[in-house]
Amino acid sequence: MKKCEQFLHPSNLTILHRARYNRTMPTASIDIWKNRLLDLSRRNRLLHLRAGASGVVELTHPNAAELFGLLTRRRKLEFVEALTPEQRLDALSWDAPATGATMRLDTVAAPKPRPEQLTTDLPPAEQERALYNLRLRARTALNEQGINLLFVAVGFLEWMVPGAGEAFWRSPLLLVPVELNRSILAGRYTLQLADDDITLNPTLRYKLHKEFGLDLPALPDDPDDLAPETLFAQVEAAIAGRDGWQLSRECALGMFSFLKLLMYHDLERAAEQASTHPIVQLLSGNGTATAASAAEDLLEAQLAPPETEYALDARPPEYCYQVLDADSSQATAIAAARTGASFVLQGPPGTGKSQTIANIIAELLADGKRVLFVSEKMAALQVVYDRLAQCGLEEFCLELHSHKATKRAVLDTLSTALTDAPPPTDPAFPYAELAQARDQLNMYAQALHLPDPVLGWTPFQVQGRLGLLADAPDTQAPIGDLDSYTPERMGAVDALLARLDARAELLTAMPENAWRGCSMTSSSFEGRGQVRAHLRALLSALAALQREAGLAAGQLGTPPAQSLAEVRGLCNLGALLREPITVPADWLNDEYAATRVALINEAAPHYATLNALEHRLLTRYQETVLGIDLEGLRERFATQHHSWARILRPQFHRDIAELRTHAQPGVEIAPESAEADLQLAFEVRAARQWTANHEPDLTVQLAPHFAGSATDWEQLAASADWAARLSELPLPHSLPAPIVLAATQLPAARTALIAAIDQLSATLPPLDAELAFVRDLQLEQIAWQPDTIERASFARLQTQCTQLLEHMGELDQWWEYCELQRAAQPLGMADFLDALSRAPAPAAQPRRAFYKRFCQAWLDRAYEQMPILRRFERASYEALVERFRTLDREQLGATRQRLRRLLAGRRPPTNSVAPPSSELAILRRELQKQRRHKPIRQLFHEIPQLLGQIKPCLLMSPLSISQFLDPELPPFDLVIFDEASQIRTEDAIGAIMRGRALIVVGDNRQLPPTSFFSTDDTPDEDDETASEEIFESILDAASAAGLPTRLLRWHYRSRDEALITFSNRQFYSARLATFPNAYSAPGRGIHLEHVPDGVYDRQGSRSNPVEARRVADLVIAHWRATPEQSLGVVTFSQAQQLAVLHALERSRAADETLAPLFDENRPEPFFVKNLENVQGDERDAMIISVGYGRDAAGRVLMNFGPLNQLGGERRLNVAITRARDRVTVVSSLLPEDIDVRRVQNPGPRLLREYLDYARNGGPGGPAQATNGVTPQHVSARPLAQSLDPRFEDRLAVALARRGLQLARQIGHSDFRIDIAVRDPHNPQQFVLGIECDGDDYRTAATARDRERLREQVLSTLGWHIHRAWSAAWARDPEAEIERAAAALAMATDVSK
Repeated sequence: MKKCEQFLHPSNLTILHRARYNRTMPTASIDIWKNRLLDLSRRNRLLHLRAGASGVVELTHPNAAELFGLLTRRRKLEFVEALTPEQRLDALSWDAPATGATMRLDTVAAPKPRPEQLTTDLPPAEQERALYNLRLRARTALNEQGINLLFVAVGFLEWMVPGAGEAFWRSPLLLVPVELNRSILAGRYTLQLADDDITLNPTLRYKLHKEFGLDLPALPDDPDDLAPETLFAQVEAAIAGRDGWQLSRECALGMFSFLKLLMYHDLERAAEQASTHPIVQLLSGNGTATAASAAEDLLEAQLAPPETEYALDARPPEYCYQVLDADSSQATAIAAARTGASFVLQGPPGTGKSQTIANIIAELLADGKRVLFVSEKMAALQVVYDRLAQCGLEEFCLELHSHKATKRAVLDTLSTALTDAPPPTDPAFPYAELAQARDQLNMYAQALHLPDPVLGWTPFQVQGRLGLLADAPDTQAPIGDLDSYTPERMGAVDALLARLDARAELLTAMPENAWRGCSMTSSSFEGRGQVRAHLRALLSALAALQREAGLAAGQLGTPPAQSLAEVRGLCNLGALLREPITVPADWLNDEYAATRVALINEAAPHYATLNALEHRLLTRYQETVLGIDLEGLRERFATQHHSWARILRPQFHRDIAELRTHAQPGVEIAPESAEADLQLAFEVRAARQWTANHEPDLTVQLAPHFAGSATDWEQLAASADWAARLSELPLPHSLPAPIVLAATQLPAARTALIAAIDQLSATLPPLDAELAFVRDLQLEQIAWQPDTIERASFARLQTQCTQLLEHMGELDQWWEYCELQRAAQPLGMADFLDALSRAPAPAAQPRRAFYKRFCQAWLDRAYEQMPILRRFERASYEALVERFRTLDREQLGATRQRLRRLLAGRRPPTNSVAPPSSELAILRRELQKQRRHKPIRQLFHEIPQLLGQIKPCLLMSPLSISQFLDPELPPFDLVIFDEASQIRTEDAIGAIMRGRALIVVGDNRQLPPTSFFSTDDTPDEDDETASEEIFESILDAASAAGLPTRLLRWHYRSRDEALITFSNRQFYSARLATFPNAYSAPGRGIHLEHVPDGVYDRQGSRSNPVEARRVADLVIAHWRATPEQSLGVVTFSQAQQLAVLHALERSRAADETLAPLFDENRPEPFFVKNLENVQGDERDAMIISVGYGRDAAGRVLMNFGPLNQLGGERRLNVAITRARDRVTVVSSLLPEDIDVRRVQNPGPRLLREYLDYARNGGPGGPAQATNGVTPQHVSARPLAQSLDPRFEDRLAVALARRGLQLARQIGHSDFRIDIAVRDPHNPQQFVLGIECDGDDYRTAATARDRERLREQVLSTLGWHIHRAWSAAWARDPEAEIERAAAALAMATDVSK
């Protein structure tokens, strides 16, 4: 009972006043911290509980003594309830009117209470609301901080301060801890004693002693000996003679917090210690010369950047004690912690703070250090403890978060540690092989990107260039000594090559040269004669073709063909006419020619389905069944007639009788088949409706072959296809009458037309032979390209031939150009150009041929200097990567066993003999006791060394540290704070003083400490001037003091990148490495649910009931659709939180099947929280209720509660980063409703932007909703035209040429997928991701990042990753392309 009082009794208070202070210490800071911990003014409800205070329920029955007796006898006391269940729901509804029904409820007379019933001074409706809200806040405090703040105050001391006027103080006296419960179905409230100590108001005790020298009586050691009336008499005796002082025997139920008094006394006792502690002095910004010097030394120990690449991998793995995976940003923090440095660790949402903390603890325990882990939130501490337990380290940790930690529980834990089985032997693990594999991978990555000291090129860049030049001509032309190529010389050579490539000396003449590109590169009289002869032959062949085209046109009834394409079209017409297919004349050249085939393909399955459905239905029923009330019958059979009880309903017998009336003779209709039969009838009716709707079009377009259900759809499709092919022929004009007539006749009647077409076809071979000669000349003019020749008119071709004959002189100019190309000796590349001129292919591309030759030679030399590059062989290297991955995963388990053995070996032997005064003997004696154990604080004080041996890691809250740990104990080597942004500086000082080094873990872009868990009256959330006070956090103080900062960068939480992108950009300057998802699955991403009819009750409940009901509907819909997914709701205000809870209460009361949704024992149970207490929580899906909106008058006030405050945007950041899979933003406002010109702070502006972001479905806007993922920073140039030398660009070009749908640089942060292949059937999904060994590969700080973790994370997001290697690409690009194609095929099979 006196766990808290042992440090608060007046006998100990003299110690506080005798505390020795160093007068040069920063007393101002210490006093400020102390005053923030203990408020001795009338604002503290432990000193003055004003009448009618919110959150307090005055109890009117039973009296104080009876109530105390019932509670201590563990009775459940029920509140008198004068409301029906429906009335209770009305009372909880804030949108209920203040008159009418509500007023009548308030006037309901309460029945006379029974002895074990509780009554209050509140009307029934107000009582319901007060108890509901009180229970909610108490449970929230208990769940969040592990602290019970709900007490029944038994008795009040009413007193006055002499000389302070007439104001009197009304102070609770005896505080009895209780639990307030509410039955799920009946909604009744019960009160019972909680498992905690009954306490005499310690704050009142301290104030009276300090200011009046008045000591209140101590409570008896045995709770059974405590009698309220006896205590009251003792108090009355103590205050006797004090004018205006009296004791009231009233009782009240409310929330009271007095535990920070322990922290206050802790600071008083340790004031001298604080004066010499360097970290405390650093935080205070003042102090003694000695302390200032120590603080300066602390700051000089800045976290230096790694001296070399892969410094994090320099440590041998057998000396590494990380027990969980750690990315490089986490590993950097772990390495800093091992050096004993103090620093701030910024951990944005989902970056693995608890994982990093667990690894830091493991590493320090391995080094023989003691660690104190501190968290105010019970959930955060539990997560770290669970992480350690997952690694088998729980036996070396002692969790003392809550003040409820009992002596027996602590002793049991210590006893287990002394009697545990011997630790396992060290596992045989190939650490040397792991180190070798890791070093080889790092050496290769380093060598691949090591710049050349002269040119600055890296092997990766050169391999990319070489792959880009794979189709460049090979040459053995001499290029000289590589060492002679400085950047200056390379620039000059490149300029020369560019001029040669462009034929600069003849550029003015060459663009109009008719013979440009001619394959005849040497002057020749014989060659000139051959060219002239072939051109003249071509003109003759064109004339003959024109004559035959005119004759054919007369018989076909068409205009004469004017181009080769039209002639070939007529030849193809002959092939069609030989096919034994006829079509109606109306089908040719009509308006339905383009849609007829599609219409047939659509209609044929419908008619087949209709025939099948009618056959099934009419074998059991007559046609008349389709005329009855199918809708009503199906509804009743589905909802009313599905159980055996239907036989009791007359309607069932009428319905089944009606069905049987329409049955076929001899067919028995069973009730069990009725619903399926009715569904079949619906399908027949729908199928008939479709045919009825489409038969007019079918009759028009398919006549005369359309015959309804009797239509020969196969023959009809063949005819339509033939007609379509005929219509698509490139004929000179629309189909003439002779061809149309022939189309209606069989091939035997088409003989004359076919003969005419054959005569025309016979003239094509001579012409094609001459055209082939022209094509072989490879003239560059567009007019002589094959496609252009086919489309050009005969007149145009004749003109072109004539022009070539007339410009034969330009052929000599072309030969002169070739001679000038071979005359490049004065340019310093004579030997190279001479060699190129001897081979046609290199001569056509001198620049690319040179660079291919140069890159080959450069790489040969680089491979010689760095053998690890030369030894690269894709298959063996990938095997090495896979082996490293296996060893790196397995070494975590081996490390855990080694660490357990190491820590267990430091414990004293269980069977050792210990001297009576030794710490081991003291603990053994304590363990043997059955009762009257020493207080935990005293026991720890007596066994400090042994405690560090058996429990080197303590996990505590700031309160429990002050309660259980004497500041004089040996200091911890490291103190770690988690969720430090919510821990006030004054709360943290006591823990900081108990350690040598400090790591402050948190996120200064999330919630600061607020007074949400304060027991004082709740301020008006919408009143910016009365909003909750924002306090300095230890995270802010440590950062401001100059402690070095580390940032955790990898974000793991979001399974859809859209969930974190907004926060990453707006709050973290895009510094987080987020990972794209391979597909946009249903139920993932972000969505805006607009509630246009929502009304914000600004003057009343300050909630939005319509929006709250929509949230409740979404919660229930989520539960019914995906009960396996965890869900949470976060609201922007406490009032909206209550509105949502009340809406859910109504739904639960109406539907008992919803009970499992509210089961708090489920893993990750459903919750409804507000902005102030949702930090640290995460769920698969989150629903955000804005609540604010237009008021009843249609006005939108730019007041969004806490978001309007300075720093309010941090609350928004917390709310929007809680989900793993999906966020649904429910808002009565649209982005354009928020006028940012009317607000000062960034919170409302960011809210507007987030609403717009949610409406667009994420960072990609509308494209995000359509295509699943919108890649950012994609090259603006077309993929096939990219000249970037990176091999991933060339690989993308090659894959795109295969018809694959590609996207580049997928992602919304620095980390991106180089190439992604879309599923052609589902563009929202990426089938394969291709990563290259480029920038991301180079910048990975560790082999684990590069080779395992990134792909491991991506695989959880649905990616199949394929690695493309630049070295393999340089050697054989086609093989790499084929390998990527094979990986795609495999990934496609897996996806199926």
